[in-house]
Amino acid sequence: MGGPATVGGKEVPSTDNFLPKTFRFPCVIVKDGSECKEEVEWKSVEHLFQAMKFDSTKTETKGHCRNIQEAEDAWNALFLGRSLEHPLREGWEEVKGHAMYLAVKAKYNHNPECTSELVNTTGPILGAPDHWQELNSNVLERVRFELSSESKGEESTEYKNWCQATDLPDGSEPIKVYLSPASA
Repeated sequence: MGGPATVGGKEVPSTDNFLPKTFRFPCVIVKDGSECKEEVEWKSVEHLFQAMKFDSTKTETKGHCRNIQEAEDAWNALFLGRSLEHPLREGWEEVKGHAMYLAVKAKYNHNPECTSELVNTTGPILGAPDHWQELNSNVLERVRFELSSESKGEESTEYKNWCQATDLPDGSEPIKVYLSPASA
């Protein structure tokens, strides 16, 4: 499953979605019927991505998403994300590329050492060899381009293609993660 992408034949560790690198992402905490937006800490891209899959507007699913967020490691988050007991968000297949983009971008925005590693690479990014390879390559190319100081104000055809592959499709609901309150 997954692993780091390669650039110029060399693995780039920060590109691994299972890499334990904490970052914050805005979520909605629901307690006693009230909603509160809060920046929540995630342990890896995989943790957040797996929580994004579910229709967390449903009461019983909020707790499941919190369990994913609190999972010990990315492998446990993946296992919880494969649950068939909770409904996936509507249109998941159409928005999962955007979900991955949001999670990866958040990781790089909060981890300067990862950003430095990624933007200092040159050449095509080849995602880990699995069924996600093309999408992960597009996500990482887009994030590298956006984080690179050289990209400011310029948009290439390649960049537009990466965005097309990873943008939220027209008419789709924005991706939000609803969580039950953290366990004490």
